[in-house]
Amino acid sequence: MTVPKQPVLILYSSQTGNAQDVAERIGRETQRRHYAPRVLPADAYAPHAASLPGEAVLVWVASTTGQGDPPDNMRQLWRLLLRKSLPPDLLAGVRAAVFGLGDSGYPKYNVVSKKLLRRLEALGARMLLPLGLGDDQHRSGYEAALDPWLQQLWPALRAHFPLPPGATEPAPGDTSTDLVCKYRVTWLQGEEAAAAAAAAAAAEAAAAAAEGCFGAAAAHREALAAAQLFDQVEAAAAGLPLGSDAAQQPSSRAAGAPATTAGHAAGVSSSAGGGYGPRRPYWARLLDNRRITAPSHFQDVRQLDIELAEDASLAFQPGDVLAMVPQQPAAAVDALLRRCGWDPQAWVRIEPVAAAAAGTAADGSSSGGHRPAVSATVRLGALVAGALDINGGSPRRFFFQVLHRFAVEELEVERLAYFSSAEGRDDLHEYNQREGRTVLEVLTDFKSARIPLEWLLQAAPRLKPRYFSIASSLRAHPRCAQLAVAIVEWATPFKRRRRGVCTSWLAGLDPQQGEARLPVWVERGALRLPPSPEVPLILVGPGTGVAPFRSFLQERQAALLADQVPRPAPCTLFFGCRNEGGDFYFRSEWEEMQAQGVLAPAPGGVITAFSRDAPDGRKVYVQHCVREHGAALWALLAAGAWVYVAGSADKMPAAVAAAFEDAAVAHGGLGKEEAAALLRRMELTGRYQVEAWS
Repeated sequence: MTVPKQPVLILYSSQTGNAQDVAERIGRETQRRHYAPRVLPADAYAPHAASLPGEAVLVWVASTTGQGDPPDNMRQLWRLLLRKSLPPDLLAGVRAAVFGLGDSGYPKYNVVSKKLLRRLEALGARMLLPLGLGDDQHRSGYEAALDPWLQQLWPALRAHFPLPPGATEPAPGDTSTDLVCKYRVTWLQGEEAAAAAAAAAAAEAAAAAAEGCFGAAAAHREALAAAQLFDQVEAAAAGLPLGSDAAQQPSSRAAGAPATTAGHAAGVSSSAGGGYGPRRPYWARLLDNRRITAPSHFQDVRQLDIELAEDASLAFQPGDVLAMVPQQPAAAVDALLRRCGWDPQAWVRIEPVAAAAAGTAADGSSSGGHRPAVSATVRLGALVAGALDINGGSPRRFFFQVLHRFAVEELEVERLAYFSSAEGRDDLHEYNQREGRTVLEVLTDFKSARIPLEWLLQAAPRLKPRYFSIASSLRAHPRCAQLAVAIVEWATPFKRRRRGVCTSWLAGLDPQQGEARLPVWVERGALRLPPSPEVPLILVGPGTGVAPFRSFLQERQAALLADQVPRPAPCTLFFGCRNEGGDFYFRSEWEEMQAQGVLAPAPGGVITAFSRDAPDGRKVYVQHCVREHGAALWALLAAGAWVYVAGSADKMPAAVAAAFEDAAVAHGGLGKEEAAALLRRMELTGRYQVEAWS
């Protein structure tokens, strides 16, 4: 008789996919240890929240976004857990563990996971181990905290749930992946392939006619349509119930279906109100693409003007962001297909393995909900181009574990086994993340690994959207979103040149040479203007961090020119860059706004930090200017000013916060602890807002 395995519910709350990656790793590890895991996004479990008290084990992986906000796919279940009517012993029978993903460059570091743990404890859940805190700022990323946390989780679980009779624990360091792949791939031949190609051609013609962009971005549209179809299969394999957003999509359709349904990786939020979003982007026309740094400057920064339709779903507020999915280089896609020995014109059908499609867990128990059979019929070249990030993001450790399974050359097998282990984490980081190695490069380095398509789909990173702060106001530029985009290019520790996938694609688009279309949608940003224009603003935006503040100031400029009552208060802008003559973005606009009264008069309206221009060689940054103008800033804070900080998440946000605390001490008569408490109160009330990115 088969001994039942102990069920383990693993929920993830993910905005960009990291929490999902961690949850799936925990699922694989628990299965190897003879448990029966169910790995679900939090929103998929929300309809079954009444069953939570009956779960013996709950492991929850939660990321923190923006200003300490929960991810979109956590909100519904989180609201249910916050109901005041819930009894304090509701989860008394649940053993729980929480791992958080955050970025210590943000003031509200990992706040979602901290609140989640406290709420589970308040409802009576007994924690298996302390909260785990993954930090994107660590040199090895969140895995630096995840590895030791998992080493505590396994004995904590085993203490309460003994090993089934006849079973053995996996050997220490065993990184085998003895799991059934989530996907099944069928390579279509003959009439089936011809029928799929014909259907795709007809769908592409219909899509082009509907969008009025014949020929423009045809390959890009096909790639995103293929990715959207794969999303449905991925959702079914992950256990999403019928009522979920992903499951609402049609169950099977050839790639090349109208691009109004094209999408990308599951787990990324869509725009509010059911309008344009990752599964239905708006194919916007690029109007202008011009460089705004001096030709001699080392960095290429562009202003992009993007035409938007008069549609409520594309309306945005100052502080919002424009999202888009980039087009990968065709040469990289072709190179990967050649490496794997695949024909880009081949047609394949992808479906979940039987257990996932039937809605069952590995032990045969129900995973909740009933799902229809789901499959995706796609052209292979389009699928790889639209679904897999093969030329940008570095693969995760799981990718190396999968390669280890299929490698045959002895040295490669040994090296992949080491990279797959916790002991090899730092060396893997040196080889992989620090060098920015891509899927294509890793496959090139490990030539003996012949990875099947279904495993590549499971283990390779998904192509994710990119987000850009909108640098304009609709009041100033109707039907247009302007972006300030730094073209990402850098040298690795071994002096290899790397380029950002999205920004290098954008840099190559020239609307003067032919129509260029971008798949975009609007997302709510982390920054919000105060309800009254009479509130003074202190804006700290070095580099392209100034982009959202340009939208703030254009909004107030439009109100001022329209004689709006009440009259907007003058603002103070701290801007930092390398050279006054090289990258002083939007200089003439700031001068015009200062003359109009949008920005306060000199010397306080526009305060600049040109880090490489000081005659004595001393580097001056925005935090130094905050301290220098501490007395004036304290007076503004005392008058109710709101503070906004945007830019790199590395060290700048913490340095600027420390400078404001110093100003409060030096000019407000506060002690160090009082100053820190003041900033925390301002954060909680929205008077101190940060948007930072890695």
